[in-house]
Amino acid sequence: MAKAREETRRELKVHRPLQNAYVQGAAAPALDFPVRDTEPERGRTPVAGSPLRDESRTQMNMGYLLFLAAMAVAVVTVCVNYLQLRARYTNLQKEYTVLEADLSERILENDAIYNGIVSSINLEEVKETATQKLGMVYATGEQIITYTETEKDYVKQYRDIP
Repeated sequence: MAKAREETRRELKVHRPLQNAYVQGAAAPALDFPVRDTEPERGRTPVAGSPLRDESRTQMNMGYLLFLAAMAVAVVTVCVNYLQLRARYTNLQKEYTVLEADLSERILENDAIYNGIVSSINLEEVKETATQKLGMVYATGEQIITYTETEKDYVKQYRDIP
């Protein structure tokens, strides 16, 4: 191993001066660098961390494969659930919009009916019917009972009104 490092260092020292050399003229001469072998010599054992590995290191553990499969299933399950929730949310939003439109229509109908009822009532006719046909009269000062508010929330009645 030390021998291989020494050879590499020697090769680098040989080529360093050529890298810094300045060449005059427009055409630079082609430099002939020796090609290094990337394949190790036969019988040499690979160094830890080198690209050459044992067959046992390249194979995956069964536990690791099971873990990866379980994580893949979990990710797919989460994605499917997310898509289902998103579809449900979209449907609920559409339903909400339909119900809101229906509510707006009903409010408009109720307002139209209320305005029709209010405009059809003639207060003079109601007063005439009440006083002449039903015999009602206006209250006199003796019949009106006034009271002072002690609480703002409600009024308790302790006896019948005469």
